[in-house]
Amino acid sequence: MKTVALLGAGYIAAKHLDALQALPDIKVQAICDTNRSAAEELAKRASNCAVHTDFAEMVANEPLDLIHILLPPDKHFEYATKTLKAGKGVFIEKPMALSVEECQQLAELAGNHLPLGVNHNTVFFPCYVKLTNLLKTGALGPLDHVVLTWQKGWDLLQGGPYDAWMVREPQNVCFEVGPHIFSCLIDLLGREIHFAYAEPSDPIVLPNGRTVYRRWIGVGYLDKTCIEVRLSVKPGFDEHTLEVRGVGGSAKADFNQDLFTYKQHTDYMRPVDRYLMGQKEGKDHRRNSWRVFREYVGHKLKWTTFNDPFSKSIGNSIRHFYETDDSRLRAPFAIQVIQTCAQMAATYPTLKFQPKVQPVKSSSKNSIVVFGGSGFIGQTLVRKLVEQGAPVKIFGRREIPLPVERIKGDIRDRSAVGQALAGATTVFHLARAQATTWDQYVHNQIDATKLIAEEAQKAGVQRLIYTSTIDVYYAGEKGAVITEATSIDPKIVSRNYYAQAKAAEEALLKELDLPLVITRPGIVIGRGSSPCPWGVGMWAHNRICRLWGEGNNPLPFVWVEDVADGLILAMKTPNIDGQSFNFIDQPLLSGLDYIEALSKASKMKIAAYPTPIWRFFANECFKWSAKMVLRFPDRKTPSYHDWQSRTQLATYDCDATRHVLGWSPLSNQEKLIQEGITIPAEEWFA
Repeated sequence: MKTVALLGAGYIAAKHLDALQALPDIKVQAICDTNRSAAEELAKRASNCAVHTDFAEMVANEPLDLIHILLPPDKHFEYATKTLKAGKGVFIEKPMALSVEECQQLAELAGNHLPLGVNHNTVFFPCYVKLTNLLKTGALGPLDHVVLTWQKGWDLLQGGPYDAWMVREPQNVCFEVGPHIFSCLIDLLGREIHFAYAEPSDPIVLPNGRTVYRRWIGVGYLDKTCIEVRLSVKPGFDEHTLEVRGVGGSAKADFNQDLFTYKQHTDYMRPVDRYLMGQKEGKDHRRNSWRVFREYVGHKLKWTTFNDPFSKSIGNSIRHFYETDDSRLRAPFAIQVIQTCAQMAATYPTLKFQPKVQPVKSSSKNSIVVFGGSGFIGQTLVRKLVEQGAPVKIFGRREIPLPVERIKGDIRDRSAVGQALAGATTVFHLARAQATTWDQYVHNQIDATKLIAEEAQKAGVQRLIYTSTIDVYYAGEKGAVITEATSIDPKIVSRNYYAQAKAAEEALLKELDLPLVITRPGIVIGRGSSPCPWGVGMWAHNRICRLWGEGNNPLPFVWVEDVADGLILAMKTPNIDGQSFNFIDQPLLSGLDYIEALSKASKMKIAAYPTPIWRFFANECFKWSAKMVLRFPDRKTPSYHDWQSRTQLATYDCDATRHVLGWSPLSNQEKLIQEGITIPAEEWFA
């Protein structure tokens, strides 16, 4: 039995954990991450798994054979070195390191006595394995042309975080995406590729001043084989394919669909030959589509471990690492991959990053602290406060392109929150946790709000402004009018977890002796956020929207700039403690109006499907029934009441907000479309 630890508890760590738990002779002993709550959440899925926030402490106290390095690429070399020097084996999430020299140093440290592997999982996709197996038979003959396409939009280019490693330098895209591409090509062709022509293009400058090249084209030759690489991180239809053309036929591996197809001529005359090839290709697609769907259902029924091709490839890669001596997971192969990535990086211009703004140190006295200041509404609020000369601090992990003091920390860390609030006069609480289960909402959001409130009480803040949501109201009754005096939905316990959590936070804040103001924005739109808000409907792939109901009733939209103005007014207006205010503009647009404006702005036909609420409810009932049979944890009882509230058939009267705060939103359909739909769409889809 080998004991293994995971260093890093992010998205990819969950994939590694699933793969390790599928192996009979592996015990996940520990998970280490500076974010303790993330590590604890992941550790719940492993039995008797220790949690650490300090790497050295974990290595010293846990009996480990091997550590999976699942950190950002710029940390791979540092922690792989520490692990090997501690006498532990290493399995590194690609890339191995950021230079050939670093890779060679790790290989020397490991020598022949310590296992050292790199997760080149792309070569373990089932569709790719089928393609290489076909090539081994010689069915396609000598290869004439190989085309690898990797086109997947990076959402962080629109919404951040702009200090993420992959966008800190233009060359980082080469080491982030390159291993996906070059591991396949090197495995397929037998050695690293040298490009005769290569060019990055389509640069954009992020709000913080960093430059990202969103497209890269490379063409190379290996003997008589032409190799073509197409890379893009622009928004658009995702494609990840490998196409090979030989003398005797062609084949294609589609990694997104895990689909393998190939074409070869039959011995029939041309019209019949074309027909038979088309029939075969269609049959391959149908058979594959059914297989992928069957595997997804099998995963939900707990018959299989992995539910998508990417997860399956990681599972196959990790299994091969522990059970075989596959050379594609070892250092020599990884060095070839990094050599090709470095060649790609050399085609990028060297740019010295000049930040648009410099962080500042705010005075600890009379400061304004914003929790959630790096979010959509938060950034707009902070910008307006800075423009007014206010001393602002933001609390969080993400960088924002504004001259403010950023306090790094976790809102569940009482000490960090207390230090941030020392000397604060006003606190804006806009933070929202990532949660899916009720336990996560309680631990990550409700308890965190209570902690912030208690520390604000100790610090003697003059006002805590809590941003809730209109989702705490029931808005599914046509003709009903909702005002600030309207009570929270009496059936709130039957509503979605987000609405329940917000209502619970409002209740606990009201119980404390705090100078409290509660604000409830509507469907917030504007620059800096996706133009596909879920207040309009259920979105799929940014171009398909299933509207909540018929979609012809006015929806409670509000421009983000108006929300920020309202929050500042809530800070400045005297004698309003204990009151709540709704931020919703006049009824200017329906769901169908929104889709029409978005289609025009994006220059793309957005498919809108008016959908009766009973269909959403019936679908949820079906899923709930399956979960009951399988005894899934956190089985929330379906609620027609909750789905009906999403229609927003009620109307909102914000006269009290306008009168008490002096709030004056746009109240102009043409301006709301321009500022709330057109500009965000042009930025998002550019």
